[in-house]
Amino acid sequence: MVSPGGSEASRPRLWVAVPRGAGGDLERLFAPVSQDAAATPPAVRPDCLVVDATGGDDPGSGAAPVLLGASDGAGRRLGGLLRSARPGGAEPVAVFERLGQLRGTELAVRCESSRSAAAVVDAARVAGLLERLWVLSPALGLLEEVRSGSPATRLLHECDPAREPRGSERHAAVLRSTGIEGVMVRHDRASAGLAALLGRFGRLMAASGAEYPRMVRAAVRAGVQIVSGPDAAVLAQGLGPEPGDTSPG
Repeated sequence: MVSPGGSEASRPRLWVAVPRGAGGDLERLFAPVSQDAAATPPAVRPDCLVVDATGGDDPGSGAAPVLLGASDGAGRRLGGLLRSARPGGAEPVAVFERLGQLRGTELAVRCESSRSAAAVVDAARVAGLLERLWVLSPALGLLEEVRSGSPATRLLHECDPAREPRGSERHAAVLRSTGIEGVMVRHDRASAGLAALLGRFGRLMAASGAEYPRMVRAAVRAGVQIVSGPDAAVLAQGLGPEPGDTSPG
């Protein structure tokens, strides 16, 4: 099965959506992964930050795509505006420069247009961070374009495989044939059956929108490799023992 990477493959990776109001303040943006390692349990620090890329989708507008706070899985917009790379891959944006200073932290960017995706990939390439970039999109064709131009970038299809026109098994086969790592589903759509199906094709399952520990636990029981939500502490709590469970581990 495809591994989401990192040194703790035995537990799901924790992805945190950029909080509302982070804006262009990099200290606030990277706060979840910049905590004092000596004072904060490692499990509380997320493995990856999630943001949206939007804007500049009209090639004639001259506007550059920008990075926003991420959607939390329920469709609500979180976060403020960040400056992004100019189309054509000019200097890397401040967020990629800062990301390069943080060992092991990854960035997942949700894209809905090919132009935005190209700008994000170009910025990551200039910064030498392609292997720490994930691109998420509900558009399968967009992900296929990214894969053809950037083999090192990891990709997730945001969808509900059960509702894919070709059926979930055919969809998994397409993901494998096109080199797309897996799917990002809402936490309440994650299931052991889907995990098993994707596993047969070597694809992974990520779950988004986990706002409470019980949602994290349910996703973990379903077999996800990645769980995403707006609060790192909640995600870490969901990976711990359930209330009332005093057994070791």
